[in-house]
Amino acid sequence: MTKTPLVSLLEKFESGHSIPPVVLSDEDVTIVVNALKKAHFLDLYEMRKQYIDGVFFFENETGVIKIEQTRNIIEQSSKKSSSGYDIFIIERIDTLTLAAANSLLKLFEEVPSNILILLTSDSGREAMIETLASRVIFISSNIHHTLLDTNIREKIDIYFDMGDIAPFLSFLAKEKLEK
Repeated sequence: MTKTPLVSLLEKFESGHSIPPVVLSDEDVTIVVNALKKAHFLDLYEMRKQYIDGVFFFENETGVIKIEQTRNIIEQSSKKSSSGYDIFIIERIDTLTLAAANSLLKLFEEVPSNILILLTSDSGREAMIETLASRVIFISSNIHHTLLDTNIREKIDIYFDMGDIAPFLSFLAKEKLEK
């Protein structure tokens, strides 16, 4: 069975190698922290309410992440871990100010091997400042995709059941023209 990129990264981290910051959905961050810290949290909200040794939350409380917050991240990264390694969770990385983003560049380029930086994003890679986006591994985000319309879902089901692509393509073309 093929390993997912996230599993491969975590194995590399657990073996003592440094890995770049990773952008994940809230659910994936919860899964990673639960796996590494042998915990059973349901979500980030529940996790934030508890003390977890070696897990640090850097929340976006004002709508943007300012340089003062990133200075706290940099300061914390220079401290010795009490648990062997630390997990930094920086929420809504896509809301960094330019000054805040620039202050994190060195840390993102040279992540210490005892720190795992997990980032969340509500907007995806396109909304991140490019200098940071080029230094992270983007696996998932909190972008919510709209569900397929019932008519579209039925056409897809019919296509895959019958193997005839014509009705499906006809429907898609008609829908595209109507929009």
